[in-house]
Amino acid sequence: MGATALWLDLDGTLIDTWRRHWRAYLNACAALKMAPGSFARFKTLKRRGPRAADALIAGLNLRQKDRFRSVQKAWIEHPSLLALDRPFPGTQEFLRWAGLRFEVHLATSRTSEAKALHQLDSLGLRGHFRRVVVTNGASGRPRDKATLARSQKGATLWVGDTEAEAFAARAAKAPFFACSRGIRERAILLGLGPAAVFSNYAALRRALAPLATPKTSGR
Repeated sequence: MGATALWLDLDGTLIDTWRRHWRAYLNACAALKMAPGSFARFKTLKRRGPRAADALIAGLNLRQKDRFRSVQKAWIEHPSLLALDRPFPGTQEFLRWAGLRFEVHLATSRTSEAKALHQLDSLGLRGHFRRVVVTNGASGRPRDKATLARSQKGATLWVGDTEAEAFAARAAKAPFFACSRGIRERAILLGLGPAAVFSNYAALRRALAPLATPKTSGR
């Protein structure tokens, strides 16, 4: 029998968050009176991973780096920046398609559950998910997606754009489907052993279709 539970990531997988990340970076630069680089350089380095992204603040001392990261973290889930996020084209259609074939769940590593749920409501996405789990470790919640994965019963599939979803899939001994339009570049994702790498929903549907639960895969 095919897998019944499809766990989806949010940021970088279902919604485009680059404008929010860029604005948080610019605000942190302003707080430290540091000249920002170009958006193209920012995006390239972020997609290459945390070590590469450290080059963005290479000119700061340790105390300044801590201050920069603190400001950036304070802004990254600010309502004014969350309002910049947009679903990727075809997100609603994909979620409707997936809902006919899987039990669709969302796992996100946000800090604030309330803000995440509010954003899902404002984007019209929340109703597509049977469960929304914020893996922030607060109030008994899982501390990360791998912890969440180990707690699940039955077969699962994991979809996302970072190492977090790859580690969750590994913990669950489940397939990982990697999204290459998010925060990690294709070369890094390939190194995580995905079942498939996709850059659009058509490719993801093709990869998932053979794994749909037979009793619900009528169309």
